[in-house]
Amino acid sequence: MPFVYGHPGPFDLSTPIPGFSPKEIAQGQHDGYIKRFAQGATDFGKKYGGFFFTTFPEMNGKWFHGDESECRSGMEAHLANI
Repeated sequence: MPFVYGHPGPFDLSTPIPGFSPKEIAQGQHDGYIKRFAQGATDFGKKYGGFFFTTFPEMNGKWFHGDESECRSGMEAHLANI
């Protein structure tokens, strides 16, 4: 079964990569893309029987630096509401 890992990072770069930061996701700046991805995932699942998808490492870990912990809860709540 296919496995997709979509982590919205990295969080500890001195020069951030633009787009898809936890803050931008929480603010709804990428809702269109996320909805298209979700529809494509649904279509794939109906045709091929599904896949595993995860977006974050363990919730209780301290593996990343920067603003991840501050933005992650808002991002997760927003994704759940989409």
